Amino acid sequence: EEGKVLSRTGFPNMRISSNLTLIGNENKRVAFGYFGDLNPQSSVRRTYVALYEGIAEGKPKQIAKQEVPYIPMNIASNGELIISSGFRERSEELASGVDAFDISSLEKRWQRRFSEPLVAPVSVSAENIYFTLSFPTTAETPSNGLFYVLTASTGKTDREVAVEGVLNGFASGMPMPFGEDALMLSDNQKPIIYKIRD
Repeated sequence: EEGKVLSRTGFPNMRISSNLTLIGNENKRVAFGYFGDLNPQSSVRRTYVALYEGIAEGKPKQIAKQEVPYIPMNIASNGELIISSGFRERSEELASGVDAFDISSLEKRWQRRFSEPLVAPVSVSAENIYFTLSFPTTAETPSNGLFYVLTASTGKTDREVAVEGVLNGFASGMPMPFGEDALMLSDNQKPIIYKIRD
């Protein structure tokens, strides 16, 4: 209430790449993405999603970790799943995807991989997962993005909607759910409410 720092926690040799997300009803666990060790087969650092407890007391203990092929830029939770998402582009390779993990063990429930960059952050409701894929251009001209709705429990595509007039293919800002049938996101730097219909 006074805004005082209760504890500080250091993570040596680790570069955190995402937000920190409280996990579960008691909020005693935290999940985040980070860069780990250098991959011996290449000059690219491994990237992980980690689940910790004890951070609030300054005594962090890693419960589990899972390696992912992309840079985990956004971590979210709907109380049942931990959702990791992001992309990594190097030379002509692109790793882009969403992974869903169990909130207590980080056991993988499902994964999705895409051939275009996944725009972070991803928004999660009880039933659905919302995000956009970008189609970047070399000039600042309006191009198209693709808005996705996945079923949270299975990772299967529920709906996909073209987003027109997005600057350089990117719809910036978090898709904000309005219940389960509408959302708000930034389309060409203007807030737009989209009605999602079956």
